Amino acid sequence: MPLPHPVPTRRGLSRCARALRRCLLLPALAAATAQAQTGTALLTSYWEPGQVLAVQGDSTRVPTETRGPGEATDTDIWASRTRLRARVGSDGSPGEGAAGGMLFGHEYTHVDFSGGGESVPERLVRQEMDVGFTLDEQTFYVGGDGLFSGAWTPALEVGFGHASTNPYEDDRGWYGLASVQAERVSANGNRLLLGLTYDGNRSTLPDLPLPLVLFRKPLSIDPQTGRPSAAEIGLTLGYPETRLIYKPDTRWTLSAGFSQLDAFTALASYRVNEHVTVLAGYGGFYDQFHDADTKERRRIFVVGQRLEVGATITPVQRLSFTLTGGWGFGQQLRRGYDLRSTEEIQEFDDAAFVRVAARLSF
Repeated sequence: MPLPHPVPTRRGLSRCARALRRCLLLPALAAATAQAQTGTALLTSYWEPGQVLAVQGDSTRVPTETRGPGEATDTDIWASRTRLRARVGSDGSPGEGAAGGMLFGHEYTHVDFSGGGESVPERLVRQEMDVGFTLDEQTFYVGGDGLFSGAWTPALEVGFGHASTNPYEDDRGWYGLASVQAERVSANGNRLLLGLTYDGNRSTLPDLPLPLVLFRKPLSIDPQTGRPSAAEIGLTLGYPETRLIYKPDTRWTLSAGFSQLDAFTALASYRVNEHVTVLAGYGGFYDQFHDADTKERRRIFVVGQRLEVGATITPVQRLSFTLTGGWGFGQQLRRGYDLRSTEEIQEFDDAAFVRVAARLSF
């Protein structure tokens, strides 16, 4: 589970105005995980049977300090994210994933800094919108009885985004999104997906399309129903993530891997009952935004690491709230084009943080 990204409040706001803004942000931008809703995730994320809409958001506050030569400035970093995903034309069924109909995705990330100094931008904003299409399941068929044998369901996704330190007047902050894939779900529940993805705002190698391979295997088949069990083991290779997921039963979920190529994350969650799930996680995280103050192809990266623990409460089947707390460290702003070659422009002290999240689907 990628842990959430930091965010800013404008320097000119009064303490009272900032407090009011926070009170409005926390309940409105609440979400269980920081999963993407655009790009390849639009096609690969699982849909519950009958589900046509998923909305989620999260808000994180990190009270910290920035340090420069001979100075220490108090800083509040606010991270808020909202996501919207909708599907039209299919009621779905277990094991289908995102198959069926047309899909729409939108993601909004806002980072606000307060009192960060001259080298820290007032805000960082990223928005993405895309549309996905799943074609006829019988588009092509591979004969035989091997791993690749059977009917494959092709799908494609195309969209655009804008990420910048100036979200309203920066015409260089635009980029494209696209992916093409084919998925096969066998009778025993094995799921194999092969694809190629492009993300013009990717932190590493943003100009190149990258491959994606996803494989999920149920650990057993129910002898009475013939349906795959909820317990499974899964492996994803490529972009947007490389991850191993293990569900030994209906209560435990364990995962570890790399999000967007180079941010290691790990998560353990335990479902106490149908209403309460406890979780603990570690995550390297980052997001990137075009630097509007330069005409060159330079971006500002928000990077860091976090440890968090908390719980998710599900009062009704398709509504959940999450509250976690933890420790953020290694928090920086960096400037460059590719994350592999950047320079530090601001470092933030280690600090405790609080995250509030919510998810609604129907």
